[in-house]
Amino acid sequence: MLDVINDILDVAKIEAGRLRLKEELVDVRQSAEVCISMLSLMADEAKVVVKMSVADNLPHLYADEVQLKQIISNLLSNAIKFTNPDGIVTVTAGLDEAKGLSISIADTGIGIAEEDIENALSQFGQVTDKYARNKSGTGLGLPLVQLITAEHDGSFEFSSKLGVGTTAVIHFPSERLGPQSNPCRPQSPATSNWARKAI
Repeated sequence: MLDVINDILDVAKIEAGRLRLKEELVDVRQSAEVCISMLSLMADEAKVVVKMSVADNLPHLYADEVQLKQIISNLLSNAIKFTNPDGIVTVTAGLDEAKGLSISIADTGIGIAEEDIENALSQFGQVTDKYARNKSGTGLGLPLVQLITAEHDGSFEFSSKLGVGTTAVIHFPSERLGPQSNPCRPQSPATSNWARKAI
C-alpha cells in the first residue's frame, strides 16, 4: 500500500510541476549496480539471472541520482517480474548514435502483445491478468519512468513481443553528459556541460 501511495504522489508532483530535481554528476555504472543489488533477492526468488553491461569510461550523467535509480529500479523490477525462471534480464548503458547516453533493460520474459503496449504505458494501465495472473502492481511504474525521464529532457522507448521479451530504453541528451567515469578522481558538477549551461 505504501508503494502505491508513493507512486501516486510522485506522479502527482511531476504533473503539477512540483518535482524539484537535485541534479549532480552521477556515475551510471554505480547507480545500476546499486539497483541490481537492491533487487537481487527478488531475482533470486524468481530464478532470473540479471546481467550488467556498461561501456568503459562512460561519462557521468548530470541528473537526480535518486530519480535515476527509481527509473532503473522500476524497469528492472518489471523485467524480473515478467521473466520466467531461468530467464535473463540485461542492464546495458552506453553512448548512443546521437552521442547521448542510453540505459537499456531487456528481458527474455513473457512479453506483451503489440496491441496491449499502449495500455501498459498508460497510468494505472495493467495487462497482467491477460499474461500472468500471479503478477501484481500499481500500473504506475512505466508512466512514472516516462515522466521522470521527460523531467531530465530525455526520451523513452518501449518495445515488446509476446513470448519473446521486452526492451525498455532511456535516452539522455548529450548536453547532460559530464566527464568520463573515474573512481580515482571525484568530479565537480561545474565541469559538466549541462551545469555550465545552467549557470
